[in-house]
Amino acid sequence: MLFGALWLLAAVIACDVFFATRSTKITATFNGVAVSQSVIQQMEQSIGVSPQYSKQWYLRLSAILPWFAVLFATLSGLLLHKVARNTSDYRSTEATESKIARTSD
Repeated sequence: MLFGALWLLAAVIACDVFFATRSTKITATFNGVAVSQSVIQQMEQSIGVSPQYSKQWYLRLSAILPWFAVLFATLSGLLLHKVARNTSDYRSTEATESKIARTSD
C-alpha cells in the first residue's frame, strides 16, 4: 500500500508540474492560410479564455483532488502497517483472555 502511495505521489507531482508550467498551442487556418498569433490572441481575449492550463477551473480540480488520494493512501498504508506489526500482541492478548475465561468457569 505504501508503494502504491509513493507511486501515486510521483504521478501527482509530474501532473502538477505539467499543469503549472504548460499551456496549449493554438493554431488556425482559414482557406488554407495560417491565421497569425496576434489575431488568435485577440480572439482569446475577446471571448475571455486563456491558453494556460492553470487558469482552467476543471484542470485546477484535476490537479488538486489527487492530493487527497495521496493523503488517504498514505494514511491507510501506515495504518495497515501498524496493524500488521501488532498481530503478535493481539494473539498473546487473545490467549490470555481465553485462559482467564477457562479458569473463571
